Amino acid sequence: MNLPARVVLVRGSGDVGSAVAHRLFLSGHPVVIHDVPLPAAPRRGMAFTDAIFDGACELEGVKAARVDDVGELAGALSERVCVPVAVTEFESVLAALRPGVLVDARMRKRAHPERQLALAPLTIGLGPNFVAGETTHLAIETRWGDELGAVITSGATQPLAGEPRSFDGHARDRFVYAPAGGVFRTGATIGQRVEQGELVASIGGEELSAPLAGILRGLTHDGVPVEAGAKVVEVDPRGEMKAVIGLGPRPQRIAEGVAEAIESSPEPLGPRERWNRRYAERGFEAFPDRPSEWLVENRDLLVRRSGRRALDVACGSGRNSRYLAELGFAVDAVDASDVAVAALRSAAAERGLTVEARRIDLESEPLPAGPYDVIVQLNYLQRDLFEALARALTPGGLLVIETVARAHVDELGNPFDPRFVLADNELLHAFPDLIVRHYREGVLTRAGKPRGVASLVAERPRA
Repeated sequence: MNLPARVVLVRGSGDVGSAVAHRLFLSGHPVVIHDVPLPAAPRRGMAFTDAIFDGACELEGVKAARVDDVGELAGALSERVCVPVAVTEFESVLAALRPGVLVDARMRKRAHPERQLALAPLTIGLGPNFVAGETTHLAIETRWGDELGAVITSGATQPLAGEPRSFDGHARDRFVYAPAGGVFRTGATIGQRVEQGELVASIGGEELSAPLAGILRGLTHDGVPVEAGAKVVEVDPRGEMKAVIGLGPRPQRIAEGVAEAIESSPEPLGPRERWNRRYAERGFEAFPDRPSEWLVENRDLLVRRSGRRALDVACGSGRNSRYLAELGFAVDAVDASDVAVAALRSAAAERGLTVEARRIDLESEPLPAGPYDVIVQLNYLQRDLFEALARALTPGGLLVIETVARAHVDELGNPFDPRFVLADNELLHAFPDLIVRHYREGVLTRAGKPRGVASLVAERPRA
């Protein structure tokens, strides 16, 4: 998937998330909204929420369109005709986009947000209970007042407190809250005029009436499951259509804060710069003695193919390249880092090893064409390489993979970027055209420490 640089992924299609996406889209940022397939957001006239129900909608001159296939997101971003709204599983959208910025605009005021620091190079939380530096890198103040829209670089946003804003003397009494959980049913529409006591909706047979006369500013979509206590109806007693359709002043100020946070933050480093810096900071040792345990455990399968060609993907220090070369393979070793490639070339020449190191940015450049008799990819995960890896094998060629799996997070409790964590049995089923020779998944000892991994050896059929 060829994506533009620094994609912004906004979680939540409500009025705040939509204002953020609207502002960023007009500023030229590639932006995608993610939400659940049946969002309960009530202020749909002030949001892109209805794109999820109707397929498309428009908000103050910007269009949004529902995208059901993550494979279509890159094309939608490149065309820049509308804001794509994705409703597939969040993890799959995250893995497909690899966003440079993640904005949590779900506005779950009473929830305690999970840590999202690992989900993108820059993460921004909107609303109560976010703590800059702990839950997200930055936070934005969303409470009415002088600090509304302020960028918080350290510490928490203000806690949830106070009453809703008053319109013509009406504050909390403008709202109807779900008396119980259930499916929200309504035949009313946003902007419709209602009288006090007029039937507007129902939940599980319990009727919900307008609390006062005015026009419907908020109305959850018909057929959406809601939780008890959720805001499902809002009546604006002022009766002005401009107050219920279009961007609201509070969401706009929050969106300005998000734009400021993004535009004042430096662009994240690409793989080349990131790994060059890391190796420069900690030093680089070419060809350390200890190869991957999984590679060593499968030595008997490897030696049957020695004297042929091997590819080491994301080779890093070259420890596995050295091991393959010592088994008699002619090895192509590819990595994003100039530091690694230069050091490996020099060390290979000094030791007389048949290792040809190449600098390749695997996220934007293709693998070497091959074919290869052995391909190893260890402690690295890039799902969009899977097909290319299988294609690059000779008939009878082996693919050897081991990398982080769910057990590393779920059983060991280690934080890890979920984009680079294999789901349960994901690797087992990732190569349907290959024959699985060895597979295991769970907690193993790696470099003297417990690590949750999935490990695969698969062979391309000979005929």
